[in-house]
Amino acid sequence: MKKHYKVRLIHIVMIILVFGSVSCSQRQHFSFDVTSRLLGGGKVSMVVEVDFQDQAGVEELRNKLETIQYALYLVFSRKSAEELSSLGEHKTANSIYQILQKHLAQKAMAVRVQNFTIEPK
Repeated sequence: MKKHYKVRLIHIVMIILVFGSVSCSQRQHFSFDVTSRLLGGGKVSMVVEVDFQDQAGVEELRNKLETIQYALYLVFSRKSAEELSSLGEHKTANSIYQILQKHLAQKAMAVRVQNFTIEPK
């Protein structure tokens, strides 16, 4: 009977530790600007805000920022102003999230697009 009690106590302690570490973790934020010419003329600009679980994700994004900005430039330069405006901020943020997932080992938790501006030609 004692052995059974010890096992349960260990499980309870482990559960508390797991939930404690999850609730104490704070998201790390990183923001960067994206500006790109559009297909057929015009320009798009925005601020991309990315949340990571820890500082390692932020550091990795800082180290690969130039590569990621170039990848985003290539994606947006193949879209027209009309096409991009029809996508809107939410779908644009989703596309950026997918690009980040391809380039980063530390996975982003969330991506938001702020100041989404399309300037037609």
